[in-house]
Amino acid sequence: MRHLHRQLDRLAASPLRPGVLVSPWRQGPDSRPQRVLYRHHGACIRGDLQLLETCPLNVLFVQPPAAHRVGGIDTALSGLAQAVAPADVHVERVETLHADAAAHADLVHFHGLWERAHISARRRCVAANTPFLISPHGMLEPWAFQHRGWKKWPYFHLIERPSFKAAKAILATSDAEATQLARWFPRPQIRVLSLGGDLPPSGNRDTARGGIGVRPEELVILFLSRCHEKKGLHLLIDALPAAARAAGRSVRLLVVGDGDPAYVNPLRSATTRWTGNLRCTWAGACWGQEKWRYLHAADLLCLPSFSENFGLAVLEALFAGTPVLTTTGTPWASLRGALPVETIPPTTKDLQTALARFLIQPPPTDAVRQNTRSLAQAMFGWPALAPRYVALYRELARA
Repeated sequence: MRHLHRQLDRLAASPLRPGVLVSPWRQGPDSRPQRVLYRHHGACIRGDLQLLETCPLNVLFVQPPAAHRVGGIDTALSGLAQAVAPADVHVERVETLHADAAAHADLVHFHGLWERAHISARRRCVAANTPFLISPHGMLEPWAFQHRGWKKWPYFHLIERPSFKAAKAILATSDAEATQLARWFPRPQIRVLSLGGDLPPSGNRDTARGGIGVRPEELVILFLSRCHEKKGLHLLIDALPAAARAAGRSVRLLVVGDGDPAYVNPLRSATTRWTGNLRCTWAGACWGQEKWRYLHAADLLCLPSFSENFGLAVLEALFAGTPVLTTTGTPWASLRGALPVETIPPTTKDLQTALARFLIQPPPTDAVRQNTRSLAQAMFGWPALAPRYVALYRELARA
C-alpha cells in the first residue's frame, strides 16, 4: 500500500494531461472505477468516471509524409478527424511527434508503417506514459509485405514489430486484415473498425457524363486510384478489349490517377492502339471534390487490386450509386452485405469474363443507384461510424 501511495505522489507531482485516467481511487461492485484520480488542466483531481467519459480529448494523428498518403488514406484521415470533432475529440494531424506534444496528448494514433520517425515517436509516447494505437492500413497484407520484402522483412522484425508491444491496440479495418495481423500480434491486441466516408455532393449520371464529354451510348468503366502495379491497372487494360468486343458495346475507360511514368507510359501507349468501340481517357490525378463527377458518371468502378486493406475508392463509388468490380485481394467480399460489389481473383482471365458479363447488362437505373447510395451511407457514412471511434479513443485514453 505504501508503494501505491508513493506512485500516486509521484504522479501528482508530474506534468499532467487533461482528462486522462491515472489510477482507480475506488472500485464499484462490477470492478469498474466509480471514482477516479485523473488529470485535468495540470492538476490531479478525484472525480466521477462519467465526467472522464465526456471531457475533451486531445488526439494526435501521426501520419506518413504527404507523398506517401496521396489519395485514400489522406481522405480517410481528414474525414475521421472532422467526424469525431462534435464529440469533443480534437484531432491534430502531424508527421513528426516531439516529446512535449507526446506528453500533452491524451492519445496518439499512428497511421501506416515503414516510417523511421514513427519508431522514435512511439518511444516518446512510452516515455511520457501516453497511450497509443497503430493502424497498419494494409501494409502487412501478404502482397504488400512481400513487395520489396528483402528490406521490409528484417526492418519489420528488428525495428517495427518490437515497437508494437506498447500499443494499447492495433486497429484493422476488416476481419480479413485482422486475420492477417494475428499472424504477428496477440489477437486480444487487435481491434476491428471500418473506415468510413463523407457523404458526397448530390449528382446525376447524365449531367456528370455530359460534363466530361462521354457520349450517351457509351458504357463507362472507371479506374480511380494510384497507377501502381499493386492496383492492377495493367490487368484491366489487358482484359477490357476482348470483353468489349464480346459485348458489342461502345465502352470508354476513364483512368483517374497518376503514377510512375515507367509503369504508366506503356499502359497509355497500349490504349492509344485501341480502335472501334473502345476508347480510353486519362484524366490524371483527382482526389478532391472533382472526383465525384467521375464517380457519378461511371457505370462501373473497376479496382483490380492485388492487395487493399480497405479500398476507399470502392466506398466512394457506392456513395455515388455506382456498382463495383474488385478482387479477392480486397476485404469487400465480407464487407459488402447487400451492396453491388463483385469480387474475383486478380487475373486477366477472370477480369475479362466478369467485364464481359457486366457489359451485356443494362446500366443500373436511377432508383437502383439511389438505393445503393442510401445503403452505403447507412453502413459506412461517418455519422454511423464516428461514435464507435469516439468510444474506442476514450477507452484507450483511460487504459
